[in-house]
Amino acid sequence: MKKSESQNPRIRPEPQLIDRLLDALVIMLIAGLWAFTLKAYLHLPSRIVVHFDAAGNPDGYGGKWNLLMMPALATLLAAGLFVLNLYPHVFNFPVKITPENAFYQYRLATRLMRWINLLTTLLLAMISWMMVASAGGTMSKGWIVVVFIFAGLMFIPFVVYMILSGRKK
Repeated sequence: MKKSESQNPRIRPEPQLIDRLLDALVIMLIAGLWAFTLKAYLHLPSRIVVHFDAAGNPDGYGGKWNLLMMPALATLLAAGLFVLNLYPHVFNFPVKITPENAFYQYRLATRLMRWINLLTTLLLAMISWMMVASAGGTMSKGWIVVVFIFAGLMFIPFVVYMILSGRKK
């Protein structure tokens, strides 16, 4: 056990309504992603686009089984983040954790992990949709811009977290 782990208080803040909502959205999104993917899988050709260049042009092809990797990855990542959130005392924090600030910092950090979970799942769902749309010939190149913008916006929760965590050292 690392020294920093043993020094951090082992408390687990009770999830608030927003936390439960974020978790529920992740679960519903993963279920929807699996339903969408399995339905699409039955109707796709055996060879599909599995990669796009920065301009949104297909530049990698593979078997349609590759489509199953997106919901599988989303499920594994979400499950990992759900479990990790049960142990906030093992997180790395930008401030020193004390008994006085532990509850606030843990609540803030676990909420950040929930936002990361939701946004990552959404990004994987968008990529999955792009793969299906491209295989069906219905994808606009504009969607790659949406994905890049969305990927950039994923940094907003980190910035908000850093600002809020510094307020209560």
